[in-house]
Amino acid sequence: MKRHFGIDLLRIVSMFMVVILHILGIEGILENVEYGSVNYVVFWGLETLCFVGVNCFALISGYLMITAKWRLKKLIYLWFQVLFYSVLLSVGAELIIGVEPVVPINALFPVATKSYWFFTAYVGLFLFIPLLNKGIHQLSKAELRYGVGIIFLLGTISIFSNSDPFNLYKGYSMIWLIFMYVIGAYIKLHVQIEELSAKKIMRRYLGVNALSILLIIVSTFNPILNESKGENWFIDYVSPLILSSSICLFLLFLKMETSNKLISKGVFSLSPFSFGVYLIHTHPIVFYFILKNYFVDLADTVLIVALMKVFGYGIFIYLVCTAIDFLRSTLFSCVKLDVLVSFIEKKIQSAIENRLKTK
Repeated sequence: MKRHFGIDLLRIVSMFMVVILHILGIEGILENVEYGSVNYVVFWGLETLCFVGVNCFALISGYLMITAKWRLKKLIYLWFQVLFYSVLLSVGAELIIGVEPVVPINALFPVATKSYWFFTAYVGLFLFIPLLNKGIHQLSKAELRYGVGIIFLLGTISIFSNSDPFNLYKGYSMIWLIFMYVIGAYIKLHVQIEELSAKKIMRRYLGVNALSILLIIVSTFNPILNESKGENWFIDYVSPLILSSSICLFLLFLKMETSNKLISKGVFSLSPFSFGVYLIHTHPIVFYFILKNYFVDLADTVLIVALMKVFGYGIFIYLVCTAIDFLRSTLFSCVKLDVLVSFIEKKIQSAIENRLKTK
């Protein structure tokens, strides 16, 4: 499959956004910043801008996989990557900081124990892709547009409801990733990217985010709704604001090209390690034993200094995780893991085919 500069760059940017989200969230900044202050509005505004990261990853999957050959080996390789970090970091943490012995045991089953919610949801999505693709290709453009509209409707109802009527779990679910896959597939099949105006997309992107930030500001003067539904309840993966922002950003990156070979080479080299950045910095040990509340002091730091530190720490975390994943990739190449992955793929496919023949 031919590499797309904009998509590879979006992978990097989206994962960096996820890192920033976690610095603001799990590291305690949003929880401890003074309500209604300038810092509060700016930090929550940054949270809003970065909240599109996960949606963009799923949109990328739909855009690329709807016309690509589905290969089980991709999932098997990712599973080995997840298992590698799950076990390595858990055992290392047990030796260094003495965590409970049960952690390494859970680490052997990262999908079943949901050590990484995104990977668990992605496994479900990936296994459904052959069926999804077959169904999507049989739908007309109008029918798919109807489906996209229903996705917006379900997300809108979900954020206004306190009961999560469609079990979307605020977007932390396989169902939501499937929805994003469908939208990505629709864009690939029925949207003429070259005919879109980058300026118009940018205006819509800025407009929807301006609306989100305006709602954050308004909520500080009228906190009653926040008290009943939770702080800034409209900032969620399923929110029509975040979904619209995700799609606009995705389209903008699809329009991006470069003739600079050095830049394209750098982007193509860094992009494959994005998933490793996620696996390392969101490992439960790193997440809850090392990073949790680590940056809480930035909540009441002078704004410009705090922002510089947030982005500085974000870049540092991203680069360190990238370097570690590069070593992991080198190790996998040395032990020829791809040969084992191909062998496992053939065995599983053979077993499935034999099972289907007996029916």
